[in-house]
Amino acid sequence: MSKTETSTSPTGTGWNNGLVNVPFVSNLDTPVAPALPATVNSITTTISSDTTLPRPGDLPAADGRYYYNFAAGASIALGGNTDLTVADNVVLYLQNHATTSAVSIGGTAEINITPAGKLTIYTDGNISSGGNGMTNDNANATSCLIYGTNTGSGQTITMTGNATTVAAINAPNADFSITGSGEVWGSVSSRNIALNGN
Repeated sequence: MSKTETSTSPTGTGWNNGLVNVPFVSNLDTPVAPALPATVNSITTTISSDTTLPRPGDLPAADGRYYYNFAAGASIALGGNTDLTVADNVVLYLQNHATTSAVSIGGTAEINITPAGKLTIYTDGNISSGGNGMTNDNANATSCLIYGTNTGSGQTITMTGNATTVAAINAPNADFSITGSGEVWGSVSSRNIALNGN
């Protein structure tokens, strides 16, 4: 997929126009979720209450990572003050979620990646991160990798309110936006990027 940036006048403060490359063209390949390993943990219902991954009884694959395959209709939907805690090397597959919500965080809920944790998400669905967002206790963005695997337009990744995270997001067909006081420390590759608020 070819991406072209033609704006010569970014608006707002904090821009160094000397660093703006116009026209900018890059071919960005859509990420593809690798095949699931022989050992995989299944999630058949939506995670909507306090949960820590890995759960007792979950098994790691041969590479030491914990893989979770979400069934169609099963997602992550956190509200109120619920937390999803990532306490080890966790890989989430939400690959049957095109045009629907794969991850939704609201209220004061959050996904928290502990110092011992690492999170990788592959999804063709939408991600909406509000509330306290995805907090990452690690300073390196490689400890939270988000791959947007949707091959067409329509996928959205939004951060609202106080959502802040340290992450690397590779979703070349998705529309990415931050509104309010949200922050991303790391990198974002997407079809469109909209930054509003603070």
